[in-house]
Amino acid sequence: MQGEPAFAPALTARALTAHDGLPADDLWPATGAAMLNAALRVAAEHYAWHTADPDPDPDPDHDHDPATAEAELTATIRSALGVAARG
Repeated sequence: MQGEPAFAPALTARALTAHDGLPADDLWPATGAAMLNAALRVAAEHYAWHTADPDPDPDPDHDHDPATAEAELTATIRSALGVAARG
């Protein structure tokens, strides 16, 4: 599912308050929504690719801690959004 339809209204509202006189149909919100959507997709794919277990057999010595996984995913998303913010 594409995220742009969900992100664009929020970005439009933000843009209208941040940039007085910006028309509601300005290209900025659509572009920002596309960048945000792409950053989130790339972050999720990067995280999945780099955390995939190449050995499908459970390894009792390798603990899959949910808190660590959440922290790693959060860091990956923040990094991807930082890249998008820099354009």
